[in-house]
Amino acid sequence: MDQDNIAPPSALPRRDWLLTSARVLVNMIMVLSAIFGSILAIVAVSLPFMQDEVIVRISHHAVSNPGPGIVLAIAVLLAFFAAFLALAYFWLRELRAIIDSVGSGDAFNPGNATRLERMGWMSVVAQVASIPGGALAGYLTHMFRRGGLDVGIGLGGILMALLLFILARVFREGAKMREDLEGTV
Repeated sequence: MDQDNIAPPSALPRRDWLLTSARVLVNMIMVLSAIFGSILAIVAVSLPFMQDEVIVRISHHAVSNPGPGIVLAIAVLLAFFAAFLALAYFWLRELRAIIDSVGSGDAFNPGNATRLERMGWMSVVAQVASIPGGALAGYLTHMFRRGGLDVGIGLGGILMALLLFILARVFREGAKMREDLEGTV
């Protein structure tokens, strides 16, 4: 066996299990988001067309005799959840692209800064949309004699959005520094 043709162990490509695991997990959640979001969207659109049947089925669970407004409220809440899952899908798609660029050794590129910025804005949209969604969910939990539902803007969501915007700037500066370094070599 010729020893000159064997690469030293440090030169062999290594699989990064953290990045691989993250990519698999992100892909699985993306698939689930797409499936459940599609189901919720279909049900939200279909619900008003089955209004009488829905009212009959939910009448014994509601505090008072439900009218057509409750069916619309349920449909709108389901549409909120479907939109949230769509937003989650696109957020995760951006994350997957970042994971891929890190895996290829090109983390500090302007594209990742843009992706992080978009993820920050999507996080802001999710937080703002949770206000009317939470109010609607609260109304429905009251109508169905269920306990309170805590949905709304959370400190964790706000901090995540801020972190994403800061990371976007860090990545943008890193890309600029790398570009400057490559220009001097």
